[in-house]
Amino acid sequence: MEKYSKFSDKTTGKLGFNQPIPLYTTLPLIVKILYWIYIYSIYPALIVLRLPLIKVLTLIWVYVPIPFKDSIFTNLLLLCYGCIPSKPMQASTLQKKKCAVYKLTKNTIICGQLTSPVDILLYIKYFKPSKVLFPSFKVLSPASAFNNSLNFESFLQIEESETKTDFCLPNKRVLVFPEQFPTNQTVVMRSYLSSELFVNRQIICASSKKIWSFVPKQHSSFDFLTNCDDVGSLIYRQTLFCNSFKASDEVESDKVQKGLASCLGVECGSQGISERKAYMEAYAREQE
Repeated sequence: MEKYSKFSDKTTGKLGFNQPIPLYTTLPLIVKILYWIYIYSIYPALIVLRLPLIKVLTLIWVYVPIPFKDSIFTNLLLLCYGCIPSKPMQASTLQKKKCAVYKLTKNTIICGQLTSPVDILLYIKYFKPSKVLFPSFKVLSPASAFNNSLNFESFLQIEESETKTDFCLPNKRVLVFPEQFPTNQTVVMRSYLSSELFVNRQIICASSKKIWSFVPKQHSSFDFLTNCDDVGSLIYRQTLFCNSFKASDEVESDKVQKGLASCLGVECGSQGISERKAYMEAYAREQE
């Protein structure tokens, strides 16, 4: 993706807006042959089988009142994706990892990073938010948020309202995406949310890492095919890393950004919504 290198973060030199590079270019010949068999047979077959089931389960989750439905449907949908989740791990710079220890309060703010709809399922499964903050400051139920995440264009609708400062989060446990848009996890972007929203609220920064053999495709933009990458993966493990911060009456402007960076072991970048918008406009012109 050299043609988009001019949109790389000036601080880190990383481009966080596109999908990661496929791994098959470095695979041995036999494994590469198996990869191509997978990509032209198993991959499309899984998409055809799983996508309708995921959509049906999601609509039932959204519209049918069932007790404990968030817990029930997150587990069913993770099974449909072929995702084997691991217990949340404590973010650490040490080689030895340990299970995360945290105590959720009724008004905890979960700051998550987004790479695919599966991330939202993991955040709901382990942190049980009552509401999810979506782009354009939409406050949705967990079910509606996941339903919207199946269409990545929901995260690409960057408007002037994204920078408003008079917005207040509900006094409930809320899941937010400080970067606002999907990322390839090479760098953590600047948060578009005011630090005042986090005052006197417990903060949990969380990010998940996939462990899979192949990245099926490379996309310049997060789109429908990005969702297919998860659906078309046979079975894969995904681990959640998190950091917990106690409620405080003073919150530094970059606290959340640094918290997410520590979960991934990457650097903090200087880019935000305006840079993302410029990248998307260039990508749209390229497709015309």
